Amino acid sequence: MKKIVIIGRRGNGTVIASAIEDINKVEKQYEIVGFLNDGLAVGETLNDYPVLGPVTKEMCEQLNDCYFIYSLKQGFNKNLKEKIENIFHQEIKLNKHKQISRKDYL
Repeated sequence: MKKIVIIGRRGNGTVIASAIEDINKVEKQYEIVGFLNDGLAVGETLNDYPVLGPVTKEMCEQLNDCYFIYSLKQGFNKNLKEKIENIFHQEIKLNKHKQISRKDYL
């Protein structure tokens, strides 16, 4: 099972957490460890998951056994590119023209 840290907050971040919960109802694939966000205090919760800290290189290195889902609209951290996880909800239907990138969540 992959450990997941969501980089973001309410909105896209919590939608991703809900999608992971749906995926896990069908087959347990992920463990949500928590969220990274620069604007929220450590210990706050989003969808019952803790805010672990800010988005820093040091914090990401501490979470080296985790994969990351980037839900922010800007500022993608290129240091994480090898640890980015794509999430696909089991009910998604892709047409033949959709190409999946390293930061997609569907």
